[in-house]
Amino acid sequence: MAFNGQSRGLWRVEIKVRGTLDSSKTTATVGFEVTFVPIQENSTNPAGLLIYLDGRTDGIGIGDKDFESIPFRIATGTSTKTKTVTPPISEGNNEVSGIHFTYQHGTEVEEFGTQQTLIRCDDNTDPLPSNRLPGCVNVFWTPTVSFPAATYPFISANIVNGQSLLNGLGAPGVQPLIRADSGRNGSNQQFSCSDARTLALIGARPAPNPDTGEPWECDEYPFASTTDGGRSDGVIKWVPKWENDSQGAVLRNWYSSNRLLVGDWFYVQP
Repeated sequence: MAFNGQSRGLWRVEIKVRGTLDSSKTTATVGFEVTFVPIQENSTNPAGLLIYLDGRTDGIGIGDKDFESIPFRIATGTSTKTKTVTPPISEGNNEVSGIHFTYQHGTEVEEFGTQQTLIRCDDNTDPLPSNRLPGCVNVFWTPTVSFPAATYPFISANIVNGQSLLNGLGAPGVQPLIRADSGRNGSNQQFSCSDARTLALIGARPAPNPDTGEPWECDEYPFASTTDGGRSDGVIKWVPKWENDSQGAVLRNWYSSNRLLVGDWFYVQP
């Protein structure tokens, strides 16, 4: 049985980056001020979890340069740190390019300035209790799970067909899918792949592969584990059992590693 996880806290995070770039100097001192404001009652961080600012300097003519991540413990209030960096200098005119600081999955502070985001800390959704370690995610980041045609030729084709017929539902940057409570998986799948529906839409189950004996199973899109699973206009397709089994395992592990709780959004890349 799947474990849906539980939110343990929600914070607004304000990130301020201060500093001066001087093309006559080879280094720059950058100051960071990170403020955590709880916006969910009784938000806690008992495990002492951290967020990290990842730095990148954009080189002109000499390429980009990354430097070590800067950790900040999630706790109500403000903490400050400084870091000395070496911005790259362009060839020919000594122009210093920009410095960028990114907090987890693309919330970026361009140059120097202020950025705000939301983070949520929660119990992991892993089915195994021993793996349910607490962690945090950037609420504004919508992750993407991929089922490429090279690995999943039948399932990938079904996703492509479903996204085309359902106006891009689940396609990256169009309209996300939403994770449903695990209790809906069975009923959604039973409706989508009922005997009457499969017979009407995709015909009788094909005979097993004569060379391998591999049976065929019904695959549905949108996934049964989403709020759009089991919809009357969802698409179905006969796929090899190994593809169906592998996809299910990959999706369960992906939910866990990306800390998707019930109601969280995600995209699907075929």
